[in-house]
Amino acid sequence: VIRDLRGFSEKKVVGVTELFRAAAVGDLSALRKALESPDGGVPVSVQDVDYEGRTALHVAAAKGWVDVCQALLHDYQAPVAVKDHLDQTPLHAAVRAMHVDVAKLIYKHGGRLRWDAQMASGELCDAARAGNIDKLALLLSCGCKVDSADYDFRTALHLGASTGNMAVVEHLVKARADVDAMD
Repeated sequence: VIRDLRGFSEKKVVGVTELFRAAAVGDLSALRKALESPDGGVPVSVQDVDYEGRTALHVAAAKGWVDVCQALLHDYQAPVAVKDHLDQTPLHAAVRAMHVDVAKLIYKHGGRLRWDAQMASGELCDAARAGNIDKLALLLSCGCKVDSADYDFRTALHLGASTGNMAVVEHLVKARADVDAMD
């Protein structure tokens, strides 16, 4: 995996730049060209990374380009577990930007959030506090455990109940949250 383009030919840098530009703007044709027939014959790879450690899949996932992500995963076997300089994977990028279809696609291809209970709890509790059922559903569908608890043993159900948000409570109960969990 290329973490730094210093020392690489100008043609390689141009090729990687074109790959990332195509991923950023959702240009599937340009993405395929960069990966299959780069100008000057300098090959680029779905494993190449930018200065922040992101792959083209990170970039496309953050932008929500389903067709580009599908091609990267299906046609080019883009790695789903690569972490950028902030230890974020392409699935994190899709979840953070609320790109549900992209997140589900990456999850289907083996991408996992792999958050500890405290991180998962923080995300779930924030969504519950805000009444954001869509984010709750996305987090749960991507592997967050519904009963993840924070340092005070609070769960998303605690936050949903404390804010009086019946829709959040109902959603979490349907997701099998422990109604007897004590904080």
